[in-house]
Formats: sequence, C-alpha cells, structure tokens
Amino acid sequence: MKDMPLAIPAVFVIAPDRTIHYKYVGETVPDRPTVDVVLETLDAIAGGG
Repeated sequence: MKDMPLAIPAVFVIAPDRTIHYKYVGETVPDRPTVDVVLETLDAIAGGG
C-alpha cells in the first residue's frame, strides 16, 4: 500500500451551459476548497452575486 498512488481530490463547478466556473485540484488528499468558496461560486452562477 505504501507505494500505491492516491487519488487527488478535485472540485469542478459546471454551469448548465457547460462552462466551467470553478475548478480546484488539490495537491494532497486533504487539500480541498472550503465549502464557502464553492457555495459562493454556485450563488454567482445562480445570479445571486
């Protein structure tokens, strides 16, 4: 298990028109964007910001 590759987390926010509004690719397993950042992006897509 020590030499096996690990999955790296990634988050993408894709609008209904298929445009990517946000992407985050972590460098380590626990490296993830905050929930607030993702929610702000979703709110902006929905027209709230």
